[in-house]
Amino acid sequence: MIIKYLKEDSIELLKKYDLESNARLYNGDNSWLITKYINKGTELFGKYEAKQFSEFTLKVENGIADDYENMKIIYESLKELTDSQASDERVWAGLAHNYCWEYMQKRWPMPEKKENRNSHILNNYFFWNSTKAVFLNGISRLWWYARYTYDNRLDNPYELTKYICDNDINGKIFPLLACKFASDPEVFKKIIYSIKKFEEENNITLSREQFNELKKYLNRLSGKIVLDILSYNELNNKIVNKLSEIKK
Repeated sequence: MIIKYLKEDSIELLKKYDLESNARLYNGDNSWLITKYINKGTELFGKYEAKQFSEFTLKVENGIADDYENMKIIYESLKELTDSQASDERVWAGLAHNYCWEYMQKRWPMPEKKENRNSHILNNYFFWNSTKAVFLNGISRLWWYARYTYDNRLDNPYELTKYICDNDINGKIFPLLACKFASDPEVFKKIIYSIKKFEEENNITLSREQFNELKKYLNRLSGKIVLDILSYNELNNKIVNKLSEIKK
């Protein structure tokens, strides 16, 4: 497949100037993009001529329960994207408005309250209002959560991806990713794998409050030590000691 992206001026048009008038149109099919713009000479999309990716179809039947499978599907298809390309709003806004429109309609349906519609569109169809917007956009979040958890050293490279999908991704994982010390995928994977092992060995699931206590500890620790220079065992020992203290 050839990825179609939204051009820079198209994003400006849809995200800013026509947002209010288009809000009601985000509930239904996307033919309005043709009748309102393309048929009148406004070419919204560009395409990566040299970038060919495998076709993918996202699951839409079970909402959040399909996130894990969809993360694998989109990452396998678009694994060749560089981090720089995958940080480009044009890519994901283009997919959200075109190839993945049906998925967006079912996974991120428009809110009933009119006053919530603009922010819903900005968060899910574009990048908006966050330094971690890649983890909020309805399509890019799938790729980026997989990017931060995919580990080909494990028997199942998506083992950590499955774990975060099963463990309060919004209440625990996203706040952790918002921390500067977790911005390196390798550090993030070490942290998540250590937590996962601790929970399995102690037959527990950390609450949001306990998870937050560990996050605050790691934030303080990162002010004293550069976490990415620690080996897995060194960081794991610190995490296990802190979690043992929190568990008591």
